[in-house]
Amino acid sequence: NGTLEIKGIKTQLELPFTLSISGSDAHMKGEVVLSRLAFNVGDGQWRSTDFIKDDVIVRIDVVAKKSL
Repeated sequence: NGTLEIKGIKTQLELPFTLSISGSDAHMKGEVVLSRLAFNVGDGQWRSTDFIKDDVIVRIDVVAKKSL
């Protein structure tokens, strides 16, 4: 849980994710759907959802290694 800010617009967001740890490697993957119009992404002629959907899928894939 946290605050996401895009173009000065803040919202509380929950990012569901999975975390797997194997030895010294950690792998985190998550996905959330955002409304681009809620953050004023796509102004003017791009505001229409005729060609570009309002829903945007944000996928996160992070791999970390423990340093020695």
